[in-house]
Amino acid sequence: LDPVERSTLHEATGLALEKLYARALPEITLQLAWHFQQAGRPAQAAEYLLVAGRQSLNLGAHSQAMAHYDRCLGLLRQLSESPQRTHLELQVQLARGAPLLAMLGWGNPQAVQAVNQAIELLEQFPENSSDASILLALYFQADHFTAQNNMPEALARVELLLQRISADTEASYRTLACTIAGQVFLFAGQPVNAAQYLQQAISIYRSEDQSFLAWVTGRNVLQNCLVWNAWVQWLLGHPTQARAASRQAIEMARQQDNPSDLAMALAVGGALFYAIQNEPEQAGIYAWECLSLSNRSDLHGDGILGQTVLGWVQVQQGEFESGLALLRKGLEAWESSGALTMLPLHLKLLA
Repeated sequence: LDPVERSTLHEATGLALEKLYARALPEITLQLAWHFQQAGRPAQAAEYLLVAGRQSLNLGAHSQAMAHYDRCLGLLRQLSESPQRTHLELQVQLARGAPLLAMLGWGNPQAVQAVNQAIELLEQFPENSSDASILLALYFQADHFTAQNNMPEALARVELLLQRISADTEASYRTLACTIAGQVFLFAGQPVNAAQYLQQAISIYRSEDQSFLAWVTGRNVLQNCLVWNAWVQWLLGHPTQARAASRQAIEMARQQDNPSDLAMALAVGGALFYAIQNEPEQAGIYAWECLSLSNRSDLHGDGILGQTVLGWVQVQQGEFESGLALLRKGLEAWESSGALTMLPLHLKLLA
């Protein structure tokens, strides 16, 4: 076959598969992307790669999701400027944040860059800026400003986000807004407000929204809220409720079969949560499990927390040299990840 015939055959195959699998397109997204790419239809191929990336993310395959997103961006560069290209590029840049968070840690420069590029697209092409895109951009900005410990800017984004949310807004977006509001208020030192919004997120959450929520956050949002609620209840002086929320989050993560969710629950809701309460035995159990899981699953950010807490545990057990080495290594890794918000907790453990 000459190139023209080959291209025509790939296009015909892709169109035929779309009709044949009309009710099961998610099962063949990569095949469709390949056929349309070979047919010289990069826009259609990019759309299917975006779907494939979301599918991989829902399975906890973060490296695979990033590979699909990067390939998608490569195809979009072949297109001339158009509303379709801008819309797809915006979706891809917003989607890159979740796998980068899992692989490289909270506040990593690559995730920040992806969000900034998405915001640039929103500003350059306001005609393509849907309410959903603006809500997502505000969510990511609030999250990244929190990671960088820029709480005034994070609070400002949360205020704008909450102003755009109403009872008529889709439940999935209300869940996102309340989740990030609770997280920001927690790190801003406002546990009462944090508790209010985390409880709202928990009550609004619907399991049928989890696929979309995971695409945005890279996490099980309900479990995430339970983890942060454990910290909030502890700060409010309710240790029984705090421990119950911690146990519930970890147990939920074990049932989900998603390494990223479990690593986060073990690191933040388990190891660090009990270390701050000066309970080295329980903290060590969770820290060791978190570190082992993170090493197996390439989850850098949560692994740093597990490593730091494990170092603290070793110091408490009298293993000063190895413990301090782990603590310092964890502190350096956390600083290099770009996240500053939880840095004082690392320094507290080192002290």
